[in-house]
Amino acid sequence: MKTTSAKPDGVITMPNGLSVHHLNVHETLAIYQKIFEEEVYMQEGVMLEDGCCVLDIGANIGLFTLYLYDRFPHARVYAAEPVPPIFERLKTNIELYDLRSATLWPFAVSNENGEAEICFYPNMAGNSGLYADPEVETAVTKIFLENMAPNETGFQEQALVGKFKTMVFGCQRRTLSELIVQANIDHIDLLKIDVEKSEWDVLDGIDPQHWAIIDQIVVEVHAIENRVQRIIEMLNDHRLRPKVTQRASLVNTGIFQIYGIREDVVGLNNRRPAAGTHLRRIQVDQNIPEDSGSSNLRTAHSATEMVIMEIWSDLLNTPVTDVDAEFFELGGRSLLAIVLMRKIYQQYSVELPLTTIYEYRTVKEFGAYVDRLFFR
Repeated sequence: MKTTSAKPDGVITMPNGLSVHHLNVHETLAIYQKIFEEEVYMQEGVMLEDGCCVLDIGANIGLFTLYLYDRFPHARVYAAEPVPPIFERLKTNIELYDLRSATLWPFAVSNENGEAEICFYPNMAGNSGLYADPEVETAVTKIFLENMAPNETGFQEQALVGKFKTMVFGCQRRTLSELIVQANIDHIDLLKIDVEKSEWDVLDGIDPQHWAIIDQIVVEVHAIENRVQRIIEMLNDHRLRPKVTQRASLVNTGIFQIYGIREDVVGLNNRRPAAGTHLRRIQVDQNIPEDSGSSNLRTAHSATEMVIMEIWSDLLNTPVTDVDAEFFELGGRSLLAIVLMRKIYQQYSVELPLTTIYEYRTVKEFGAYVDRLFFR
């Protein structure tokens, strides 16, 4: 079993062995879970084949682009990311895997061409954008945290301290239609849009003739200015059958996913091989430890293991009785890991980084690590 590890130089290795350059650990892990584990952009009938053409608008550091190439090695992906520090990570990650068929666009895809200023949150890079508002982002993220850990109170404010410090960069705006023409794209299997309140601008920048070449679309939509209904109507107008969903973690945030599939797109052979079958690093050689533990049920034999089991049982709302049980296999998520670190501090007065639970995933491993710190 491969574990997650992070290094000071800004490289993290995910549970599936994927190594990426990142801006911050907690956000990268959350995005990994969204893309690789929940497969949010591949729900509600979205289907792709090898050789597909995908536009990744709002690519961030490139995790969805890497997801696509991991499953469809002959894909053509066009990835747009306008924030300079984020774009640099995107570019580095694409080069890391020598993905020469990927095209990177350092632009804010919009409804007009020109220059603009874009807000960058170094500690919450995924929330950066043209319409960023620290107060709004803080309120929405607080609700997200409450959804992730409904039985915990008080930690949300602490977790958000300093997260939305702001930097401003200049960027270039381009319409999607102009980019399509410049790249000579004649067919789009999937248009993915996740651009932090700029989604209407992206859609508004698509000329009628280019709507006709889009087979499938998935958009993260913020429910402002009646936007959900307007986008539903837009997709219907262009014969893309819409469906609106909302992740459980986003209830009451006003953030939804809208999927659209062209009515005459049928019979696709959906081939999504298991993760890790195609991507191969050409840089960053990292040793990833393997777990050789027994699969037999093993009960706690130390006080620390008993305490860890009790904390995990309460946090995950399920009995934990095996020292070889893994936090994430039991339903743990990155936001619950934040709560776990707080509980460990309350119990042992030991401050642990968030990455600890990714390196020591079982009760036995985690308890042994706590013991080493506590009794050193």
